[in-house]
Amino acid sequence: MDLSMPRLNGIDATRAIHGEFPDILIIGLSMFEEAERAQAMLDAGAVNYLIKSGPAVELVAAIRASGKLMRGAP
Repeated sequence: MDLSMPRLNGIDATRAIHGEFPDILIIGLSMFEEAERAQAMLDAGAVNYLIKSGPAVELVAAIRASGKLMRGAP
């Protein structure tokens, strides 16, 4: 979920999706590195928050970790 979107920001969108479908796992993705934004995204229900300029391996790892969470694996 991108933090900056034209109509609804990623924090509000994540909160709405998570409120309606709590089992959906959302990964926040943004160009913003501020800890406050990351924490707001996590507080809204995201399971992870990544910086767009970060290495692709971090995104792959976050997706894999989310898959494990969905399957109930530790």
